[in-house]
Amino acid sequence: MTILPGHAPLLAMLHPGIVFAADAAGNGRRAFVSGGIALVTADHLIVLAERVLPVEELTRDQLDEEILHLQIQRDGSRDEAARAVGRGDRAPR
Repeated sequence: MTILPGHAPLLAMLHPGIVFAADAAGNGRRAFVSGGIALVTADHLIVLAERVLPVEELTRDQLDEEILHLQIQRDGSRDEAARAVGRGDRAPR
């Protein structure tokens, strides 16, 4: 998703993946987040995540560990909808 200055307030769930945030001058940073919440206001973006790893410091071993952790978490869930989302499927109705 792209958020520009003056955006309407928004609260969004983040799936595990790469987040890129840049200021108005185009200076930005990329980070891997394990999932979390993004809070958007007219002039701020706040990302709350359990784990954040700067992309520049992310190693293949760390990424493999994150993937394994997420797979274990998905497979251990008793919630079929959560397992489906973790697999990338549509949630059952």
